[in-house]
Amino acid sequence: MERLGTLFGNRASLPKKTRRTERGDLLDGFLARLNPSRAKAGYPPITRGRLNYLLAGIPTADLLRIAQQV
Repeated sequence: MERLGTLFGNRASLPKKTRRTERGDLLDGFLARLNPSRAKAGYPPITRGRLNYLLAGIPTADLLRIAQQV
């Protein structure tokens, strides 16, 4: 009986997601400001996926203007 590792050879691991976008950086900033106050109030933190869903219709340029005003 052979080991499973020898049957498939040295397969390359999947690449890690390293792509960063301007919109992603903005979402990180929003989450850094929103989640601490939610934790104090006893609410669960907002995830990136949920925030993406909530802000789906807003263009990145408008999000930049909002981030600069705050």
